Amino acid sequence: VQQRLVALGMLLGRARRSQDADRRDRLLGQAHDESRRALDELREVAWRIYPTTLDEAGLRAALETVADRASVPVGVVCELTEEPEQAVATVAYFVVCEAVTNAV
Repeated sequence: VQQRLVALGMLLGRARRSQDADRRDRLLGQAHDESRRALDELREVAWRIYPTTLDEAGLRAALETVADRASVPVGVVCELTEEPEQAVATVAYFVVCEAVTNAV
């Protein structure tokens, strides 16, 4: 995220100093694209810190999201009869995340 924000600042600075309108427009377009990528990365970072899915849809849905985002095929078998306490669900979620990361 930091690299994207630095690049964004550089692009905006170059656009601001540009005397050529076409070049300025091109740089602003690149800056816009870079800001979108930075926002996507920031969302990813925030999601890794604490996934909103865990609160909104429960442990099973959060684990399915982990599986969907994995770079290798990951299956989820979750046979809960009821949703665990929030602290337990959070620990289970991060244990699974670490296991998937280590497996990749």
